[in-house]
Amino acid sequence: MDRQIEPLKPILTAHLFPRLDGMLIEHLRSLAPEDWEKQTVSPKWKVKDVAAHLLDTPLRGISIGRDSYVAESPRIDSPADLAAFINRLNEEGVSLYRRLSPAVLISLMEVATNLLAEYHAARDPHAQALSVSAGQVKSNPQTGSTPPGNSRNGGTTSSRSGWLWTSRVP
Repeated sequence: MDRQIEPLKPILTAHLFPRLDGMLIEHLRSLAPEDWEKQTVSPKWKVKDVAAHLLDTPLRGISIGRDSYVAESPRIDSPADLAAFINRLNEEGVSLYRRLSPAVLISLMEVATNLLAEYHAARDPHAQALSVSAGQVKSNPQTGSTPPGNSRNGGTTSSRSGWLWTSRVP
């Protein structure tokens, strides 16, 4: 028996991030100074390091997705290459932002998450998505095209929710 498989409908989530980000920022504001130095389940990261990572991720998302700016595009030939690249980016971001006070981290996180939410809210969730891997935008296999004007326009990856996600072409 031949059955047609219908494509899955998208699950729209962009509208949920401002509330989630607000809850995170509210929680971070409630932390006592000593809480910021507590160890997490990750042996390398304290609470402040996790907050630093959560600041770095939306900043990279805005830079790549909204501004079409990719600082580097290393050759990614395997899942291990991709994991190593993402781990390095995460380590560099945490190293940079751990220098900031908790109050500055929270203030910058509020700005960054608002900018990222505005960017996602303005996008067409039904537009054709490009295949993206760590900032490397690949052309649409059906049309062979990349977004006009810039081969990196519109694609991004992020570990914002702990997983990689691919954005859509604006």
